Formats: sequence, C-alpha cells, structure tokens
Amino acid sequence: MKPKYKVNENRPDLEIWFVNKEDCNYGIKSRKSVQLKCPDCGYEFEEKISNFVKRVKLCPKCNLDGISRPNKFLRAFLEEIKDQLQQKNFEWNPTWGE
Repeated sequence: MKPKYKVNENRPDLEIWFVNKEDCNYGIKSRKSVQLKCPDCGYEFEEKISNFVKRVKLCPKCNLDGISRPNKFLRAFLEEIKDQLQQKNFEWNPTWGE
C-alpha cells in the first residue's frame, strides 16, 4: 500500500535530516526507524519517522538541556522585550468592578 502522506511531499523541510534520502518516501506516520543527521553539528542518531515528524525531535547532542527550539526561541524573544513588557499594564481593571 502506497503511503498517503509522504515525508518528502508533506514535510520537505525535514529532508535535510535524513541520511538516506530514499527514507523520505515513507509515510509521515511510519513506525520505521531511520538514520537521521543533525544539519547543525552532523551527529547521527536513529529515530522512528512518526516520532520525528510529530515532534521534530531535536538532535540529542545539540539539545542537551532538553528544551525545545520553539521554547528557546520564545524565551529569547521575551528576554529581548522584557523591558518593554514591564512598562505595560496587563491587568484589565474596569472602573465598574471596584
């Protein structure tokens, strides 16, 4: 049976992680374990396609702190604008509520 949603068709951004580009022809829900290579540091590791596509698990070597990239990005962004945030009043306090 041909997979309905292939990695190379639905998640082409992940192709750079695959050591064997033929593995990109498997479905995104495939339980097949494949060799992956971090595009940043070159570390190779094995992961099931479904787990990798679902979470886009980061490189075990680069991600030693266990914090996901989106969380790192958001933390860095909030750190950059924290001075602007402290000047804002986030609490809505209507006059009729007193």
